[in-house]
Amino acid sequence: EHSLKVHGKALTLPRPRIVSLLSSHSHHSSQKATPAEEVEELQ
Repeated sequence: EHSLKVHGKALTLPRPRIVSLLSSHSHHSSQKATPAEEVEELQ
């Protein structure tokens, strides 16, 4: 319950620290997916 409330607050009122964590997480995820996609497009 506590984590859900914090997550809900993070979505409505994002704090710099939370935003940086989310952006870095999505950045890492995109980094993992990007190389394979680029290789397929090049081929």
